[in-house]
Amino acid sequence: MKNFNRKVLDAMLGFAAGVMLSASCWSLLVPAIDLAALQQPENQIPTWFPVAVGFFLGG
Repeated sequence: MKNFNRKVLDAMLGFAAGVMLSASCWSLLVPAIDLAALQQPENQIPTWFPVAVGFFLGG
């Protein structure tokens, strides 16, 4: 399979990237935001901020 269609490979790569982004969002980021809201009931900072900082530092 040395001569695989480039458009098919691009579509497969795009699909895999979309799956990974949705998995990171729904399985990691949303629960982390919920946990941050529970740990900080006074809402001194937005609950998404620590999660966003961790996400970008990890990236």
